[in-house]
Amino acid sequence: MIWFALVLLKGTLCFGRDCRAVEGTTIPIEANAASRQFVWTSADAKTVVFGTAAANAKEIDIAAKDLREVTLSVRGSAARGWPAETTIALKTPAAKSPEWQVAIPAKSIGSLTTLRVPRGRSSLSIAAPHHVGDRRALPPEGSAALREIALAPAPIVSGTVVRRGEKGDEPLAGAQIFRADGKLAGSSDEQGAFRVELSDPVPDELVVSHPGYGTKVVPLQKQLPADASLGAIQLAAGHTLTLHVKLPEALDPKKVFVGVYTEAPGRHLTQSIVSRALSEGDIRIPDLAAGSYQVVVHGSDPLERFSTMVKIGDKDEERTLTVSPFRVQGTAKIGQTPIASGSVGFTDRSGWEANMPIAGGAFGGVMWQTGVMRAWVKAGGSTLILDSPELGADPSAWDIVLKDRRIAGRIVDAETKQPLRASLRIQTRTGSSRGYFGGEVQPDGTYEVLATEPGTYELRVEARGYLNETATFDVAEADEGTRAHDFALTKGIAGTIEVVSANGQPIPAAGVFEGFNSDGHNPDRFYSTDAAGRVTLQFRPNETRTLYVVPQDGSFAIAHVAAPRDDKPVQIVVPRPAGSLKVTIKGERPPKGHFTVPVVRYNGELLPRYVIDRRYTSSGVGEIDYVGLPAGAYEVWAVSLPQTAAGYAPLLGYVPRTPPVRAGVTAGEAAVEVVAQPLQ
Repeated sequence: MIWFALVLLKGTLCFGRDCRAVEGTTIPIEANAASRQFVWTSADAKTVVFGTAAANAKEIDIAAKDLREVTLSVRGSAARGWPAETTIALKTPAAKSPEWQVAIPAKSIGSLTTLRVPRGRSSLSIAAPHHVGDRRALPPEGSAALREIALAPAPIVSGTVVRRGEKGDEPLAGAQIFRADGKLAGSSDEQGAFRVELSDPVPDELVVSHPGYGTKVVPLQKQLPADASLGAIQLAAGHTLTLHVKLPEALDPKKVFVGVYTEAPGRHLTQSIVSRALSEGDIRIPDLAAGSYQVVVHGSDPLERFSTMVKIGDKDEERTLTVSPFRVQGTAKIGQTPIASGSVGFTDRSGWEANMPIAGGAFGGVMWQTGVMRAWVKAGGSTLILDSPELGADPSAWDIVLKDRRIAGRIVDAETKQPLRASLRIQTRTGSSRGYFGGEVQPDGTYEVLATEPGTYELRVEARGYLNETATFDVAEADEGTRAHDFALTKGIAGTIEVVSANGQPIPAAGVFEGFNSDGHNPDRFYSTDAAGRVTLQFRPNETRTLYVVPQDGSFAIAHVAAPRDDKPVQIVVPRPAGSLKVTIKGERPPKGHFTVPVVRYNGELLPRYVIDRRYTSSGVGEIDYVGLPAGAYEVWAVSLPQTAAGYAPLLGYVPRTPPVRAGVTAGEAAVEVVAQPLQ
């Protein structure tokens, strides 16, 4: 550290908010019985040191060898008031909040070049007003060169809120624009117009409401431009839902809550729009738009939950909900052997999750939800999906008997036969359902997977420094016992991939995907670049692999990478996001039991679903916006698929026979209309 030796350093030392001017690299401090985090900032703001003063220490050394360097520079958008005061924070994985934090004044942020941070895994966050924060994972050892970190401007969204009048759309003044977390972002003016800045973290959707009109959830693009127009948002007349909730005398109404959830457009989940404590009277929820809603009555325990669907049409609705707690008395066995430990649980798209532990072959609890429920069972390192019996009687008996059928073996080094620390991923296709979960690998390399249901079981094994291996097993109803299979992993040729932007900057946390899962939708393998934009893969000799790189902030790249012949990294350049492509699907609705999906080819290469879907946002019925696309030639089809366990698998490598609709994306938005066709 030559720079420490040449000058007598001046700076500011802070323990929390207690700050003072100091000089030199060895700084005397008052002893404290507990260790304390400190931040030292040089007078010229070029260097910041994050460190810890040991318990009872009487001095600290900001040049200590146990600190390492992170070099960087930070810039932002002049249109958003840059330069601005910028907060730099450092957090270790075990902490809930940053242990170190410093605010660099606007006049000094351009001078910052170096951070000195403790060794070990940590994450760096950088935030400034009117900008989207940046987060970087730091390696546990060694220095890190982050180069220039460009803070994206906080997106500004605009639009108009209207209602349908006799002569067309009419503006709605005073409509409120909420973030998904319930915070007010802004409101519409007398012309129904609004323009709001979305602070970090940028929400996935906005909620637009106005007294007397149905609340509307507006999905946002995954990569919003700096200035985005949402167009006209039409609110329909709202209706009131009145809920009569009947509780047993033993339940305290003050400890019971009612929630109402609506479908989140373009997403496989629901979003809370109402959450209220239950009082003595009825609950009236005004301003609901036409549609289906999930109404939930819940207590403090996760199992204290009663849910039902309510459909709102063109009039007010009333519904009586009766909560009648009952006890589940269950048993769980594998064959004739009681399950020693595990759990039986439930979940749904609102984010609810609850479980009942299995101990000694028995489980149970007090529930509110009646009827047949979709459930999962975790036992023996496996997760299984099944339906409950009809629940609601008090008590309700539930006896689970899993067929004693397994896939088991060891995971070892192919040469030494020594066990490996490996990860095991399992995909199941049984009947019309699919399951994805992780398996347990013991220290001696052994694994065991329950295959209680007939179907296909795909086991994927990964270990650092080794080539991945996959094995697929077809299990028939008549099969019994244990099917043995050992994974002997071989070491590959290590190749480093360096992902950079068009201007040569490394892209951290970019997804690197390859191959296809048997569902036709997910990748066979996936990785993420480190803080330097790098990821190391294992290659077979003379192998060429097709990689799809998808950064978090837009665009994508396709690269055909050969097995390395030297230690030089292979660089993949991701082009700048240039524009968007709006796809409108025309034609008749798909028949019952079918769904329609676009097929997209980019510069002559079919795009896997896991690439194009990461650039997807829904803009309405039959309309899809692909945003943040690189410039190029796009060809689009729409195909109707049957809803079966095969999922998207029939589309693997599939090119429809009919001519595509072509579009060139250069800047702005390109638009195409396609007619859905059956799979041929």
